[in-house]
Amino acid sequence: MVGVGLAALAPAGTAHAWNARCDTENGPEGLSPGIFDVREFSFQDIGNGKHLVIVDVRAAMPQSDAQLFVDRPGDEVIFRLWGDDPDSDDFLEDWHPQTVWASPAGLGLRGSTEVWIVNLNEDSGYDPAAGDELYAGIRLTDIRNGREHKVETCLMSHEF
Repeated sequence: MVGVGLAALAPAGTAHAWNARCDTENGPEGLSPGIFDVREFSFQDIGNGKHLVIVDVRAAMPQSDAQLFVDRPGDEVIFRLWGDDPDSDDFLEDWHPQTVWASPAGLGLRGSTEVWIVNLNEDSGYDPAAGDELYAGIRLTDIRNGREHKVETCLMSHEF
């Protein structure tokens, strides 16, 4: 099961509210949720019309295998921010983790990116009262066997 950790990070008095909900029954095919533990998927209003998006995830594997990822420079992991829509999800942003580490629990990955708040309002004909839903996808190319592991966070509802 994929989890999501949210913190009240927005400064007091901002008009931005973030809520999370999970939909584990209808996730896309090809995901590998068994190896992932999503520790955090959050947004922080940093002013000047921007939000900081934070993703923190662990991938279960032996520490020695996790160390292979740490020691090998490359782009084996990518985080992607998506706007959830009924017909087709909208790609909003991608980035690589800034911090990668090995531990007895496996591979740790943490990264953030700044996004313009107006870009989070991605629905055509957007109704501010209806809000919007966002999620992050995590892709890990396994350097041991070439397999691609994927997982998605829960949906986060955004209301302006």
